[in-house]
Amino acid sequence: MPKQFYVTVDPSFISKSPYFFNSTIEDIFTELLQNSRRAGATQVHIETKEDENGYWWVSVKDNGCGFFSNNDSIQLGGSKWDEEIKDRETPAGVGIFSLANRGCVIESNGLSAVLTKDHFTGVKAVTLMPSDYLIEGTIITFPAPELKAEKENLEKINSLVYHSPLINNLTKYYPLRVLFNGIQTLKLDFGRYTTNNEKLLNHVYYNGLEIYIYENGTHDFDAVKWDLNGAYINFYGAVINIRDVVDISVITDLLEKRGKSLFVKINVVNCPNLGLVLPDRKRIIENEFFEELKQFCQKEVYKLVAQQKDWVLPYSQYKRAKELGLEINECLPQLLSFVPYYYQEEVVFDNHEWDEDTYGKQTLVNVDDKTILVTLENEVGRLNDHILALALVSNTSENLEGFKFVEPLPLLSGYSWYNNLKQIEKITPTYRAQDGEVYLCEVTSKLAEKVNELNLTISWKAETPEETYGQLQLSLPFALVADYDGMELLNDWKSQLRYLTLWYTSATKPDQVHSLIMDSLFCPYTSSSDPNDLAEERFEKAVKFFIAEVFEGIEKREALYIKDLIQESVLNYNLPKDKVLTVFWENGQLVYSLSESTPCSKPAS
Repeated sequence: MPKQFYVTVDPSFISKSPYFFNSTIEDIFTELLQNSRRAGATQVHIETKEDENGYWWVSVKDNGCGFFSNNDSIQLGGSKWDEEIKDRETPAGVGIFSLANRGCVIESNGLSAVLTKDHFTGVKAVTLMPSDYLIEGTIITFPAPELKAEKENLEKINSLVYHSPLINNLTKYYPLRVLFNGIQTLKLDFGRYTTNNEKLLNHVYYNGLEIYIYENGTHDFDAVKWDLNGAYINFYGAVINIRDVVDISVITDLLEKRGKSLFVKINVVNCPNLGLVLPDRKRIIENEFFEELKQFCQKEVYKLVAQQKDWVLPYSQYKRAKELGLEINECLPQLLSFVPYYYQEEVVFDNHEWDEDTYGKQTLVNVDDKTILVTLENEVGRLNDHILALALVSNTSENLEGFKFVEPLPLLSGYSWYNNLKQIEKITPTYRAQDGEVYLCEVTSKLAEKVNELNLTISWKAETPEETYGQLQLSLPFALVADYDGMELLNDWKSQLRYLTLWYTSATKPDQVHSLIMDSLFCPYTSSSDPNDLAEERFEKAVKFFIAEVFEGIEKREALYIKDLIQESVLNYNLPKDKVLTVFWENGQLVYSLSESTPCSKPAS
C-alpha cells in the first residue's frame, strides 16, 4: 500500500511572522480598519497621544464584537469571523501580525494584553489582565512616531487644525465613519470622485463589482509611453492599482496630435471570486475570474470607444477589440501632411517653432492611391527630411502630379489602408552637367559645387496587392549631401560642416541654406559642455563662415572670423561709452586704440 502524508505547518513558522509585513503605518492601519469592519463596527476612533518621554502612541478604537469574548487566543492563520465573511473575503488571520515588529496593547471586553515581538513569535505567553475599561468593541494601542513627524510638519505651515493627510488618505474610501482626534476624516465616493482632468463615461455592474469607466486628460500621442492608469480596485477602503486590466488609449485629435487614456475604477461590493494575495492584500490573485474581469472591462471600454466617431484606436487596440469578438470598423484613412523634423528623438526646444511660411501649415490628408508615406531613415539631423520638404515647396502641384506626402504614424500601422500605402524608399539629389548627362550629387573634397540644374528623384514602392514601384522627379533649388560616417565620428557639430558639400545654382539664396543647416543639423543635446543657447550661438557662427566662404570667397570668411574674435575679446571689458575703439592688423598682431572721436588714420603702434 502506498505511503500517504498530510501537508502541515511547521511549528517554527510563527517565528517568521515579523517578516509578513513591512510594518509601515499604512500597513497597520489598513489591517486594523479591515478587522473593525469585519467585526461589525459602525465607527472607528483614532486617537494620538504623547507620553512623558516624548514618545507618540496611537489608539484605534471600534464598537465591533471585540476581542477576548471567550478568552480567545491569537492564532497565526486562525480566523474566527462568521461564515459569510469567510466566504466573501477569505480572511487569513494574519492582520494583527502587522504589529509584530512594533508591539501593541489590546483592550477588549474588560480584558487587556500587552504583546511584544516575543509574544507574536510564540517565545513568550500572552497574559490577559483585567482592563481599566469595561467597554464594547476593541482598543489597540501601538507606537507611531510617524504621526508626530507629520504633526510637526503641519505646524510649520501654520495648519490651524491637525487634519492628518496620512489618515485621510487611508480612510477616504473606507465604508465606516472614522474620527481622528475627534474630527471626522475626509469621506469620498470612490466610483464618482474625479481628480484633475478625469471624466466619468459609464457605470456598469459585474459579479458583485461596481465598474466605473473613466477617461483621463488629453496628452501628446507622440510620447514614447502613454500615461496608462489601468484600473483602481477599492477593496472596502484599501485601493490597489493594477495597470494591466485596461491599458487602452485613443487618438482624439489627429491634427493636434492629442489623445486620451481610458481606465476603470472597480468598487468591491460582494465578490468572493476576486481574491487578494495574502498577507498584505496589495495584489490581485490572477486566477480565471480575474482574466474574465479584465476581458469584461476591456469590452465595455471598447464599446464606448466605438460610439465616439472622432476617436481613433491604435491598431494594436483595434486588433484586441476584434479578438474579444467586438464588431468594430477600421478607422478613417487619414494622416498628417509631411513636415520635416527639427531634431532627432522627438526633442523640441522652445526657441524653434514650425516655419509655416516656408513649409506651409500642416493639414489632415485623406489617404488615397496618390498618397506617399515618407519613411526616410532617421539619419543625422533628419537632413533628408528637410531636402524633401524643400523640393515639395519649390514645385507646383502640376509638377507633383497630384501626389500627397504624409507623415508616418506607427500607432496606425497594421490597418489595411495603412499597409497599402506607397512608401518612399529613398531620395536622390542629382545635377545636370554641361555635357547634358545627369550625375549624383555626392560629397566631394570641396565645400560646394555650382551647377546649372538640380533635381530630386523620389523613389517609392507599394505592397498592394503585388509590389509596385515608381519615381517622381522634382526641381531642387539646392542640395546638401553629407558624409554621415565621418560626421558620426565627431561630437563637435561645427567640425561636422566639413563633411558637407553644398550643390547650388545661381538662383540659390544664402539665407535658405543657412536655415536648412540650422534646422536639420543643429542638435544641442549632443554637447554636454555648453548650455543649449551657447551651443546654438557657436554652431550658427560656424554656419555663417561656411556660407560666406561658399558665396563670397575665403577672404570674406576670414574677415568674418577675425571680426568675431575681436568682438569676443572686446566684450570681456567694460569700455567707456564715450570712446571709440579702433583695431589695426600690423606685423601679425592686433593693435587697439581708444580715441575721443572716430579716427581718420591709423594710430601709432
